[in-house]
Amino acid sequence: MDNKERVFQIQKARELVSEAMHLVDTAIEGTSIELNYQAYGKYGFRQLLNYGNPYDDGLDEVEKHLERMTYDGWYNKQGKNQSS
Repeated sequence: MDNKERVFQIQKARELVSEAMHLVDTAIEGTSIELNYQAYGKYGFRQLLNYGNPYDDGLDEVEKHLERMTYDGWYNKQGKNQSS
């Protein structure tokens, strides 16, 4: 798998995480656990989507890293085949 394919997979994952967060938000709205979820449980979703702590790397940072690796030819410098 080359880095372009990896970037595409990360983009798809971001869409799925966003969709999952929306589904959970909707499912627990108005329940007794909503406040606890908003305070603690939603953090994982928010971190992956880069909505949390600015010092935490989310999927956007993973995508940027993969794009830099592709641009810089990092795999070739490491002696690895990009198509594997």
